[in-house]
Amino acid sequence: LRWDPAQLVFLEFGAADLPGVTADNFGISPPAPGTLTFSWDSGRSAGVSLKDGVAIFTLCFEVLASGKGDATVVFDDQPTPREVTVDAVVKNFVAKDGVVRNPGDRE
Repeated sequence: LRWDPAQLVFLEFGAADLPGVTADNFGISPPAPGTLTFSWDSGRSAGVSLKDGVAIFTLCFEVLASGKGDATVVFDDQPTPREVTVDAVVKNFVAKDGVVRNPGDRE
């Protein structure tokens, strides 16, 4: 995951609808400011199915005063590429990037 470190500071992960997700699934020591890695395995060869639109996890950020406007949090393939497999077959992963609204920009 990637975001602009001039706009956001990562605080913690929040609720997860993906079974078994804990703080241990996230790279606690990001390789660079504005990045966070994530790795998860269902432990089952058949994988896990979720309904469309379900958030697999949530992240909590502090909005910095120096940030202007909304900040995006995007799925990125750096430093680790995205990969989803079921029974050792690579499957399509459709990601929906997130937006953190800067409350200081609202009237």
